[in-house]
Amino acid sequence: MELKGISKEFGGVKALVDVDFELRSGEIHALVGKNGAGKSTLVQILSGVINPDKGKIFYRDQDVTCWNNRQKRLRISHVFQHIQYFPELPAGKNIFIGREEVDRYGRLKWDQMYGSLEDILSKFGIDKQILYRPMRELSVMEREIIAIVEALSKNSEIFIFDEPTAALGKDEAEQLLSVIQDLKAKGAAIVYISHRLEEIIGFADYVTVLRDGRKISTDSMASITKEQIVHKMVGEKIGHIYPHRTTQHRGSVLLKVSQLTKRSVFENITFEIHEGEILGLAGLLGAKRTDIAQAIFGTITYDSGTVEIERISLPKHSPALSIEKGLVYLPENRQEDGLILSTSIRENITLPILRQFGGNGFLNRIVERKIVQDSIDRLGIKAEDIDTLVNHLSGGNQQKVLFAKWLNTSLKVLMLDEPTQGIDVEAKAEIHRILGDLVNHGIGILLISSDLEELIAMSDRIIVVHEGRIISEFTGSEVTIEKILLAAMGVQQ
Repeated sequence: MELKGISKEFGGVKALVDVDFELRSGEIHALVGKNGAGKSTLVQILSGVINPDKGKIFYRDQDVTCWNNRQKRLRISHVFQHIQYFPELPAGKNIFIGREEVDRYGRLKWDQMYGSLEDILSKFGIDKQILYRPMRELSVMEREIIAIVEALSKNSEIFIFDEPTAALGKDEAEQLLSVIQDLKAKGAAIVYISHRLEEIIGFADYVTVLRDGRKISTDSMASITKEQIVHKMVGEKIGHIYPHRTTQHRGSVLLKVSQLTKRSVFENITFEIHEGEILGLAGLLGAKRTDIAQAIFGTITYDSGTVEIERISLPKHSPALSIEKGLVYLPENRQEDGLILSTSIRENITLPILRQFGGNGFLNRIVERKIVQDSIDRLGIKAEDIDTLVNHLSGGNQQKVLFAKWLNTSLKVLMLDEPTQGIDVEAKAEIHRILGDLVNHGIGILLISSDLEELIAMSDRIIVVHEGRIISEFTGSEVTIEKILLAAMGVQQ
């Protein structure tokens, strides 16, 4: 397959610019780049999920640019980074949706269909009974395996794997790589997207680097080093994009995390956050950054270790007490986990603080509206009025509402998970301004971000997590994107 001069824009943002890409049978072709480099957009165009604005796509020298349903017609299997599924249906029915087999009487042949998956499931050490369980009951890793099983169950010539091992355990990841090698030996063409360079070195045949929607290079894997790949991914120095924050004088310790451990997820997590400090938390997809933050906050439990706010120990699995003591977590998925989209700005902002203006079963609407309007003015939320539904707001304004929801509480430590993901540059600048105001008022912040430029620009210190362990800490002039990336990939420096 060959892509020539591919360009794609979304709302004026150039996701891809004049990109060429070739894929041959019996080849594993790695596609790498920072978040937002255009990797997922390119493979979505390749598989026919979206069409390019400009450029041509050729399959065995035939122009297939305008083919509808290119993925099915060209026998392409795509394991997406963000898996889509029907949560109430069993895993097996999710696998066969749209390609069910029937007998001559029109009856579905579930036994035969499920039986065809046994060999694939056995490669991952998974029992056939998983096929009968609803997807909502499966773990993240089990859902990822089901998505992989679906891809492998198709008689495809091209396989696209977008961060497939991020949610897998070590054994399952190794088994997947072995399965991919088998596909290669049978003549399949494989596109493999991963932030884990240690996976693709010695595994892939070629590597293409994208940066800011442009193709930087394609090299044979035997001719390039990890460091050279990282340098091509990074490109322009950070100083041209963000001004560095002026490090403030650190106050007393607000949050102390000691030896926090959850078996098979993270281990011995230890750090402190001081008054007026932003601590950055870096790591690649699957490094367990979110799990660590959720355990600290109390939405998931942990096996051992302690969490203290101003020397007061917090019990396991108690978000309500965390909030009461001033520890708040803003989740990565603001739409599903942080906001109630079908309700108003007013209702979202005042939800955690209703007791402040309520009593005897009644709410003081005058006080409530004043609090909400003050928050809107302070954060620059753009909306018609305070009763505008949150699902009518832009991503950046939704994120500001999420901030406003907690700023009127007794906030001491704010943990942010990808706070500027999916919002435009202007909204990012506003979020950065808000963070600066908070630390100037003595708030401690844990900033989790895949945007390394953002981390370096905003953080006083940065800790790096690799496979559930803190392996590096950087401060001051020693912080570079290259160093953080290498540490996040587990490369010793």
